[in-house]
Amino acid sequence: MTETQTLEPPPVLTPPEPVKEVSNEQAMSMVPVSDEQKAALDERVKEFIELVVAHDVQSDEFKAQVESIHSLGNKEIREAASMSNRFLERPVNSMGENGLFSEKSSVGSALVDLRQTIEDLDPSRQGDLLSPRKILGFIPFGNKLTSYFRQYQSAQTQINAILQALYNGQDELRKDNAAVDIEKANLWETMGRMEQYVLLGKQIDAELESKLIQIETEHPEKARVVREEMLFYVRQKVTDLLTQL
Repeated sequence: MTETQTLEPPPVLTPPEPVKEVSNEQAMSMVPVSDEQKAALDERVKEFIELVVAHDVQSDEFKAQVESIHSLGNKEIREAASMSNRFLERPVNSMGENGLFSEKSSVGSALVDLRQTIEDLDPSRQGDLLSPRKILGFIPFGNKLTSYFRQYQSAQTQINAILQALYNGQDELRKDNAAVDIEKANLWETMGRMEQYVLLGKQIDAELESKLIQIETEHPEKARVVREEMLFYVRQKVTDLLTQL
């Protein structure tokens, strides 16, 4: 009489939680800005507003301020986008046809070889290792256990080569992790500058808005340029920076 075997239920895979959306308000406070940096930003805003109010709309000084608004944070946005893309490409490349974990890579092929070798050496697949071997099926000749250990010894060199390939792959991963850490540090620094540009843009927006009535009374054309070429673009830049953050 045989005992009834109970089958355990298969494991259930649970997908990870989706990444939560970050609002613009949350993005503004993600990277801290020190009091010293805020003081420096206040000085830059003050200098910017003074130049806009003091100079004629056709002057080089005024045009330079317009250009500074148009280019606000462009370099940082490009850098952050490029670094983000590289972060996203890393796992895809690692699992791709020529990636570190593909079967064509040294690590991938070593893992496949190791699994095949271990399966070949699995004692449970060798039958009764204590039973005698027979030549032509009926003449006793040694036993399977001795043959199994000889097979194991002959496979040792192959196993050592496989393990060395895995150690080499481990070194590649460590170098890759070090590169990721450097990239993360650079990205954090870039995000810090973007955060400062957001604060700068919002302050310029508020100051220009408060000066607009005065400028419009004295210089209607300058007020138009301030509204269309400064206020519009600084608000767009702030939105772009927060989106990238």
